[in-house]
Amino acid sequence: MEMTFSPLENEMLLSVAQKPQSVTDLYKKYVTGKRCSRAGFYKALEGLRNKEVVVEKEKVLSMNKIWLADSFYFFKKLVRQKTQPSYFAEQIIQIKSGDRLVYTFKSIAEIDIFLLNLIYDLLLLKVDKQVFIVEPHEFFVLLNSKRTSQILQEIRQIGCSLFLLIESTSGVDKAIVKNQLATPAKGYVSEKKISDVAKITHVLGDICIELRLDKSFAKGIDYLFSKQELGPEDLANDLKQIIGNKQKHQIVIYKDKNKVRKIKVRFKKYFFGVKL
Repeated sequence: MEMTFSPLENEMLLSVAQKPQSVTDLYKKYVTGKRCSRAGFYKALEGLRNKEVVVEKEKVLSMNKIWLADSFYFFKKLVRQKTQPSYFAEQIIQIKSGDRLVYTFKSIAEIDIFLLNLIYDLLLLKVDKQVFIVEPHEFFVLLNSKRTSQILQEIRQIGCSLFLLIESTSGVDKAIVKNQLATPAKGYVSEKKISDVAKITHVLGDICIELRLDKSFAKGIDYLFSKQELGPEDLANDLKQIIGNKQKHQIVIYKDKNKVRKIKVRFKKYFFGVKL
């Protein structure tokens, strides 16, 4: 996907990518703040709407997450310009024990970009230097390997690491770990099938981020990975068909020191350098 933006469009887009912005606030920032003319502001705004890279609801602009998930070069530029964590990540570290934040998504592409940004932000906030993910299958890298590799490179540059424990007996998972995980990610396939194929758990610091996949979507993924004759390339094409189906996924965020410690103990069995 190739798309060009004017300097003003690009600046506005980067603002909206950090967090949703009201049209009124953007107007104050650019027009009232004398950074551009009124006509220039509305021309840039209309340009972003026409290119369908932003979504407007009740006069609040947010990123078109599907476009962002597919736009590797924009994401690369955004991350390199991003030196401050988001307000959302700052609020998450203030969660009290027993509280839960629940978010519903209808697209796995939206979840992909949400998780990557959130984990990166929490690492910027120095919540931890290590991220641990327990999952039934590693399919995210197949959705957009270039973008995943880029964010992993950024994680490496800030001195952090990411560990994947894939509780699977699938030969496809083994091939992905061997050939497609970029540093600083390290993966291990347990050879034990996980009981809940719809649950993926991310932990860093004392924060747990649970992704609860749509059950039909999770079963479809599990079926694909069980077909040993499929290679990662064939699997990526079949994934696209499942992604197009109607879905409802949830992300649940909470704090649980005991659970985090138990998960880290499990990882310590398979990975060198895990810190409890």
